[in-house]
Amino acid sequence: GLRDTPYGYGMAKIDKDSNLIWKFSDAAHHDFYVDGKSNIHVITQDFVHSSQEGSPRMEYPILNDYIVTLSPDGKELSRISVLKAFRDTPFEQLLLAPLRGKETWDPLHTNSVVTLEPEMAAAFPMFKPGHMLISMRTLSILAVIDPASGKVVWAYNGLWKR
Repeated sequence: GLRDTPYGYGMAKIDKDSNLIWKFSDAAHHDFYVDGKSNIHVITQDFVHSSQEGSPRMEYPILNDYIVTLSPDGKELSRISVLKAFRDTPFEQLLLAPLRGKETWDPLHTNSVVTLEPEMAAAFPMFKPGHMLISMRTLSILAVIDPASGKVVWAYNGLWKR
């Protein structure tokens, strides 16, 4: 069933006459990216009530984001938990920064996802084609996730806000 989260309620593909082609009934929000293979990378969210996905030093419940990859016909191919992607990496500490007031329940607030296409890879030799760049509003973090491992391979904050 459909989960009730503050920012998203799903996505659909329709034809030129507004007939439904497919629907994805998950809490999709903010952004999606269609890669060179026509796969769709979309941000979804759900509440997490324990440290099973995130750090034991975080306060729960919190809203967690997921990067879901859909086939061109809307079938789910993979799902990466953003909290799990940071866990047990050198970048996990970035998620433990103090949060202000009401935002403690929404520490990630992932706003954007983009996949590094093969033709772009030469400009970013530290990453591999297929790696995904996400931007996270609340903690002002940019991070790169390797979809093969489901882990963050690079993250940074400090030069920008939200």
